[in-house]
Amino acid sequence: MKRMRMRGGYNLRLAGKPVKTLESLLEIPETIAVKAQDIPGIKPLLAVEEGAKVKCGDVLFTHKKDPRISVVAPMAGTVKEIRRGHRRALIEVIIELGRRQNFGSFGTYSIEKISEQELVDHLLKTGMWPFFRSIPFHQLADPEDRPKDIYVKTLETEPHCPDLNYVLKGKEEDLRKGIILLKKLTRGNVFLTAARTDEPYPSGFDSIEEATVIRTEAVFPAGNPHVQSYHVSPLKKNECAWYIDAQDLLAIVHLLETGKWDPVRTLTIAGAQSLRPRYVETYLGSSVKSLVDKDLADGEKRFLSGGVFSGLQIEEESYLGFYGKSLHVVREGVEREFLRFVWPGMDKYSFSSVFLSTVFPSPEYELTTSIQGEDRACIQCSSCEDVCPTDLLPQFVFKSVLAEDFDQMEGLGIQDCAECGLCTYVCPSKIEIEQIIKGGLDTILKEA
Repeated sequence: MKRMRMRGGYNLRLAGKPVKTLESLLEIPETIAVKAQDIPGIKPLLAVEEGAKVKCGDVLFTHKKDPRISVVAPMAGTVKEIRRGHRRALIEVIIELGRRQNFGSFGTYSIEKISEQELVDHLLKTGMWPFFRSIPFHQLADPEDRPKDIYVKTLETEPHCPDLNYVLKGKEEDLRKGIILLKKLTRGNVFLTAARTDEPYPSGFDSIEEATVIRTEAVFPAGNPHVQSYHVSPLKKNECAWYIDAQDLLAIVHLLETGKWDPVRTLTIAGAQSLRPRYVETYLGSSVKSLVDKDLADGEKRFLSGGVFSGLQIEEESYLGFYGKSLHVVREGVEREFLRFVWPGMDKYSFSSVFLSTVFPSPEYELTTSIQGEDRACIQCSSCEDVCPTDLLPQFVFKSVLAEDFDQMEGLGIQDCAECGLCTYVCPSKIEIEQIIKGGLDTILKEA
């Protein structure tokens, strides 16, 4: 067991928390989609055309740089539409589903006896490999690499994303089988994270001898594998670590034991604009409309696949992202507020305590997408430094990126950035710090 103490971090008191009553939405929907947008670093090469019939597990598109890495159809049907964006970049492949589904037969394997190479080959063949991502650059894991460590996301601290203590309750034995598989892919440790949320963490974690448990506090972003790596097992130059969501790992165990692809996940519908924030059990790539139907408040809304800090903005007519385990519905801040600058702000929420709500706090606040102002110059307030979970100096890192000073970027530890988004949220100058730093990381990766 290891204990992680994080200096920064911050919990946002956001309205719209989901109620822990699990609703099943497992009737076969009319359509689902597989998004390429949020798969990090992929250069998609289409393997299907509109009108093509696909079975569960059929390849939809591959990674141009490594064709062995493929993204497959999670369910059977007909390719209804291929949506593209700027410069014809692939956004999503929409599949019109058949009424009868067969989740395939990909062969069964013994969890204990399958070899390392057999495991890698099977994950590539069945389209499970993209669930593995690597740090420090948050790209798809390279099948030819072997990571220093592997982190299983068993703690989610981003506001209103699924509480994995609740989701994983009673699934400790399947999780243990997944850890056995991951041990075949690394010579280092496989880490689980345990922290008390509204629910105690599953007691079975402590009995999984194959894993190393990280004990911490449930403060965002303590569940981020990059943050855990920084504090528990720091990477040296040219080293990498991998991570995978616990629900995706359970799907891999299911695939090996039954030979069937499992597209079912537990996710949350949350946000102040959702009239019924709750947990639902549904399929990967479900449509927004099939999840929220008419359970929405009036007014202009923004839909996020994933969390409010790291999620992907999608349209109401669109679908959940490849990694999306939550759907957030928040209000667009488009209305004008008359003489707002002279109001004491009893209903306003501020990290820097500039409103009267600091003296009379509310347990939660409805925040909109409005940035409450315009871009200004950095004032060196150090708010971003106060919340950074990996001890960076974001106010200096982003300036080195803008100056294209690569030596200084690396000297300031840009690769330690966990891309949690807290620095952007607390910045009083409205600077997109995290996006700027991410651009620097992308440039370093490209040059390397």
